Amino acid sequence: MVKGLLSCRRGSVATEFIVAFGPLTLFFFSIWQESLLTSGQTLTQHAAVAAARSATVVLPDDPARYGGSAPNTVSPQRSDAVRAAAVRAMSPLVFDETVTDVQVAFPGATGQLQPGQDVTVKVTATFRCALPLVKVLLCGTNGTMPLTAEATLPVQAARYQY
Repeated sequence: MVKGLLSCRRGSVATEFIVAFGPLTLFFFSIWQESLLTSGQTLTQHAAVAAARSATVVLPDDPARYGGSAPNTVSPQRSDAVRAAAVRAMSPLVFDETVTDVQVAFPGATGQLQPGQDVTVKVTATFRCALPLVKVLLCGTNGTMPLTAEATLPVQAARYQY
């Protein structure tokens, strides 16, 4: 009886398929998740450029629109307006909660900005990996990956008093 089972070849194709299907599925999900991460990073870079473009006109704008904060400075009200531009640029991933916690910072922006001075905007966000099997491999144990991008543009600082 045992001798007959060992020489039987029925079901070998199904067994080979099951053995090959696991790694193939893992590879497919890895490629898929990596493409989602890449698109998230590209969108983060786009958000940084959009935030920098917003900063070039929001920072020198009329103080009456931003709670009386001085023009050509980074204030909380002006920073919120620039952050809104970044969130709008990332809205495809923000609305489905793939990207959360979008933050905007102005590294090196101190004091009053001068016309033509460069302003750098740094956008950071948290990308939530959602694909089973690979989210721990690609995004760590908590299933998230930080995304960061910077953009620099010359500020259109006001040369007049409001």
